[in-house]
Amino acid sequence: MKFGEVIKYDSNEFVYLAQTTEVIHLGKIPNEELSKWAIDLKRKTFTQGSKNMKQKQEAAAWCFVELTTEELKNRAAYYINTGHSFNPEDFLDSICVLNMKDRIALKEEIMKDGHASRELRELIKDLEIKEK
Repeated sequence: MKFGEVIKYDSNEFVYLAQTTEVIHLGKIPNEELSKWAIDLKRKTFTQGSKNMKQKQEAAAWCFVELTTEELKNRAAYYINTGHSFNPEDFLDSICVLNMKDRIALKEEIMKDGHASRELRELIKDLEIKEK
């Protein structure tokens, strides 16, 4: 598997981020309804001129990116609490690979967000995002 590959496991969708010998880092992709709720809330919180906007931005732990990949439009990919002990053979159902824009955005958000695990940031820091 490679960074940005979307898989289905136990009727949930995840994006593969990285792995060690013990842990696979997967970001959850919630359904469209939950994604829309989170995206709308983030947009409202970050509206220019809103009261205490700067403090809200600094304190918020959004930990997701809005996806633009055709198969996943209007959905979000979370990168918090990503460590799972799944067996890679358990999820052979690859759905798609995130487009380049989404993979770049996901990596950038993980690298700059202090809420993402240190291990995950270390695993992807030297990752080069290439066309599919």
